[in-house]
Amino acid sequence: MAWTIGNTIAVNNEKISDNSLQAQALEVVSVGDVLIVGIASDNTSTTFADNSEVLSVTDPRGNTYTKAREVNNAAAAGASCTISLWYSQITTAIQINDLFTVTWVSSRTAKSFSVQKFTMAAGSTVSIQAGISSQVDGGAPGSLDLTTPNAEFLWVRAFAHEAPNTDLPFTKTAAYSTLIYSDGTSGGGAASNMCIGGEADVFTGTTNPSNPTIANADHASVLVAFKENAAGSTPSNAGRGWINSKGGWF
Repeated sequence: MAWTIGNTIAVNNEKISDNSLQAQALEVVSVGDVLIVGIASDNTSTTFADNSEVLSVTDPRGNTYTKAREVNNAAAAGASCTISLWYSQITTAIQINDLFTVTWVSSRTAKSFSVQKFTMAAGSTVSIQAGISSQVDGGAPGSLDLTTPNAEFLWVRAFAHEAPNTDLPFTKTAAYSTLIYSDGTSGGGAASNMCIGGEADVFTGTTNPSNPTIANADHASVLVAFKENAAGSTPSNAGRGWINSKGGWF
């Protein structure tokens, strides 16, 4: 039983005021594989919370995508960013050029998303062990960590970076194995842009801090530990108390 970090499957960005964005699949994704979608966009809500700004993630094969975690930077509407992380264990194979579609509850201008593939042992299922959120104004994304059982989990950090893609690529945390999301918009004023950044690590232990390095900007971040449930076991989302970097629960 072991997680494997695969390839970036699809990526796109735009600076157009609308409520959806699509990206083409770059390779086949097999039944049983796990896709994790990182989504960065302008914020419309003004509180540091999961305000359900991303409505859905879909593909033409009818696979089900579930939100793992989402948070807004608590700034004026359109003045900062939202990060949203979704996942799906594929039940109908994705084909090359299939379109992934992210839909928001309302129009926003700067947005970017990326789809990353992960694999597990045959017959395994995925669930969420724990997650945490944070926001930073005009600084680095900052360090995030979780406390988990001493077992193997897939740790995924994703952050929205309100700045142009000239800040990319960012520098991943040294202890994390893979930079997984690195895309964004350009042109105009710095704050009119949005980048998606992220990193992943397959780690066995109880803590695994994520602290990527990138130019100062407004940030919204999430860190989620995904659990592989062996074939025949009963999956459970153990992270029933979601924590944020300010010490609250949601």
